[in-house]
Amino acid sequence: MSQPIPFTRAMMQELKSQKEEELRQARIKSIVHEIYKEAVQVAEKTVDSSYNHEIPSTQMVTQPVWHRNQIKAEYLARKKQYENRQINTPFQHAYTQGGPDPFHIKNIPDILDGLRNLFPDCAVSHTLLCQAKDGKMYDVAKLDDAVLPFVDRALDQSYIVIDWS
Repeated sequence: MSQPIPFTRAMMQELKSQKEEELRQARIKSIVHEIYKEAVQVAEKTVDSSYNHEIPSTQMVTQPVWHRNQIKAEYLARKKQYENRQINTPFQHAYTQGGPDPFHIKNIPDILDGLRNLFPDCAVSHTLLCQAKDGKMYDVAKLDDAVLPFVDRALDQSYIVIDWS
């Protein structure tokens, strides 16, 4: 059995915040890994030159388990259809409407830094997107007068966009 490690008063005072930081970093790493896998899949299986990752909604967390399972099943079915080329629009997460997850928003600089390290010469950004009548997603900040008539609706969800064009 190993010897107990001595803790000074200062170490004891910082212990909780250190553990919380470790958990925060682990969650950021998990989010970055998820986005990385999805972006690579889009690059491998489509001719698209960008990937739009929807920031999850807070309502998803508060819904009953059976509803989350239905949403997950619907998402997985749509993802499979897309991968098998039965539908033409890229799959999006089946998150429900609500404000963006506070953890994602608070930690977006660290998430973007992690993605920029994994995709060094790609454009990685956090933005609001709108959907045009053709189903394509456009950055609200970069809309010009030529595209504006085709914009069908603005979405209230923000996205992390990885562009390798």
